[in-house]
Amino acid sequence: MERPKERDEEIREAEETALTRNERYARGQIGEDELRAHWENPDSPLFEHELVRQDREGREQRTAFRVRALTEEYKEPLLEAVKNSWTDVDFEDLKGTLERFFEQRALAHPGALNVEYYIATDTDDQPFAITGIYTCDIEGGAGFATRDHLDSAEHNIVAGLGWFAVGTDYQGTGMGSFLLDWTENVARGRGVKIMTIETDDFENEEVALKLYEKRGYVPGFDVRDYYGPGRDRFTYFLNITEASEMSSAQTEGMAHESITAENKDAVRTLAARLYAPARLEEFEAALNILLQHKEDDTMILKPESIVLRAPDGAVEGFSIFLNSLYENEVANYWYGSDPDASGAQSRLMEALRAITRERDREIVVTYREGEDPSLAEHGFQSSEGGIPFVFGKGDPTKFLFYTKKLES
Repeated sequence: MERPKERDEEIREAEETALTRNERYARGQIGEDELRAHWENPDSPLFEHELVRQDREGREQRTAFRVRALTEEYKEPLLEAVKNSWTDVDFEDLKGTLERFFEQRALAHPGALNVEYYIATDTDDQPFAITGIYTCDIEGGAGFATRDHLDSAEHNIVAGLGWFAVGTDYQGTGMGSFLLDWTENVARGRGVKIMTIETDDFENEEVALKLYEKRGYVPGFDVRDYYGPGRDRFTYFLNITEASEMSSAQTEGMAHESITAENKDAVRTLAARLYAPARLEEFEAALNILLQHKEDDTMILKPESIVLRAPDGAVEGFSIFLNSLYENEVANYWYGSDPDASGAQSRLMEALRAITRERDREIVVTYREGEDPSLAEHGFQSSEGGIPFVFGKGDPTKFLFYTKKLES
């Protein structure tokens, strides 16, 4: 019996749709729901692709591969494939990050930093490359966990490039450029306005830094329109080994508490006096993330907080910070002190010094909307040109920050 012509057209349309979808995914044009569906059922590759290029002798070189979400079964073979891409210290950091990554994904609530890792495998499903995309939702702007609560017209989605490497056997095939393009396109399709890269000025990064700049990334921690239109980010750093306003004995004895459900309203009331409306909305979103975390949660980066009270019991200062992935840094994302309370800012800054000292770290990096010249009075410096000693005590390697504005 002859099959109806309409049925043939339906089959052809379905086959063409599958092919078209694979090509679209390979361009990084993937919707939020499509990515979510893949993470919920990652057994099959997200897409398959082939790179074709000429080698130095003019011969055609073909590299067929698949891209998929990183799941636990691929972790160990991936680490084996890319272990020569970093120093021993960086490689240990990568292993630790991936262990926490899988534990964080099992939580029922978002993290302070929300990340997705994708891997490239050969046609036998052996991994050889990794790329990642993340948002630091605790900082402000909009992130993957907060975007539904913030108006994208006022709050930029800022995404960072996560761990990124191509195994030595596949270097020179064009995989690095393909994956970077793909990651940027995925970010762009999800509404990301600014892409960031955290790196350093160590000599083995020289080629990478030139590549970033060639591809439109601009160095510098102070970024125009970072949080939203007309909302610039400025970054300052403090080395606590330099002169302090108070002695170690005084700061170690300074009483403080964490932000809790009981004191959050008082903290928000103070924040409302200090922050512009758009920034306050971001603070409330960050506060919501902070209060969802439990003490025994394991995550890539765990947010912490301090609250200082005046003698009459009123909240006079607060900070929300992270123990950075970098071993000698505390990242301070939110802070504020009562402008009417004499000495409140000094006490808050000294509390941050004490917290940093307790964690056996030396560098406090503070991120904020707009400039704050008063920080210089407490030993903070401009971060332009890079931040030394972030990666380790006595390590002069500078922490660098690159950004690229993604066109729609």
